[in-house]
Amino acid sequence: MSKSFNFSFIGIVIFLFFIAANTSAIQLDEDNFDATVIATMKDGSPFILIDLYPEIEIMISLTSDIEKKEYLLKRALLSVQESLEDDDEFSEHDVFVVRVILLKEVDEYNRPKWGTAPEVAILKIDKTLIKQLDLDKLNHLGLRDITPLVSIETFNLHEIKK
Repeated sequence: MSKSFNFSFIGIVIFLFFIAANTSAIQLDEDNFDATVIATMKDGSPFILIDLYPEIEIMISLTSDIEKKEYLLKRALLSVQESLEDDDEFSEHDVFVVRVILLKEVDEYNRPKWGTAPEVAILKIDKTLIKQLDLDKLNHLGLRDITPLVSIETFNLHEIKK
């Protein structure tokens, strides 16, 4: 009898772990979107530059690298979606390059110092994988669900600091 109890208990623990691993801890709120997003064409492909420094407090408040990665990937996915909605020029292209930076410094004329901005990530996102994705659906997805939607070229979470 104790053997069947142990197997049942282990099964329940594994099931609860699976649910916890698939549940998103990060809920994006449009009211907190302060990042600068620039969408353009570069080398014949859609290119999106995201300066997440205006949202640095949100990212610093996240307790783990997993939460920071999930937040960053979700913001990138939403930026691609918004660019598709806003510009017909992008509709004929499938793959978007997304570069995420933290533009912390300004020069003596109070202009951004783009050349010294730390790079957090370079991502490639295929629009065909995210066609039906919106903020509500994205908030129900965890890191395990969104990672296959993004090709990660570089990722530097250690840059996320004040």
